[in-house]
Amino acid sequence: MFTVCPFKMTKSQINSRAGFSLIEVMVSAVLAIIVVWAAGTQIINVLRYHNEFRIDAILLEDLTRVANGVQSRVEMCTSWVETPPNSGIWKGTFPIQVNGVAFETNRFTNVTGYRIFAEDGAFVEELIRNPDGVDVTNTVTRFIANEPGFSSVSTAAFFSGTNTLSFFPPNDPHGFSNQIFRAEFSVTAEWRWAGRTHTNSATVPRIIVLYNKN
Repeated sequence: MFTVCPFKMTKSQINSRAGFSLIEVMVSAVLAIIVVWAAGTQIINVLRYHNEFRIDAILLEDLTRVANGVQSRVEMCTSWVETPPNSGIWKGTFPIQVNGVAFETNRFTNVTGYRIFAEDGAFVEELIRNPDGVDVTNTVTRFIANEPGFSSVSTAAFFSGTNTLSFFPPNDPHGFSNQIFRAEFSVTAEWRWAGRTHTNSATVPRIIVLYNKN
């Protein structure tokens, strides 16, 4: 004995129950595209931030290396002045001593002056000597952000302040004072990533105390 179905489903009704409609497929595709686009954008931002932190670390490491390397030499001088004015060239005067000045564990003698300035993405040190009555200049160049990937690098050195620090040792009512400078080494670097140019800057300050006197 057979049971007869009271109604007969049409083809469209069967299709609507059996699968997705075209509108549902289109909505799902649009949602998938939005999710992929949002995830891709976040990934790009994370990579950019990672590169910016990496660039900051490179600049700070290079500047710290320069600041640590020159601080002891800067403190050997008796005074600092920008010569010529507004030139960015800072000149230090060495103390007068018998047979000149021993510089860096006697490597250089008869030192008369020392200069430091920023030039072409680097910091340049010039040691001026007069061993035989003729000025001789020894130069050391310290490059900043010299790694591949940088499109432009500019550096600057600046000394400021003329404060004095007074000392009064025991049994010395007069005491003595030393001049204090603030040395500042800075860099601005441009680098390209994902077709765009980005700029990072860093500054490393140092407090300089001039202990020597003529």
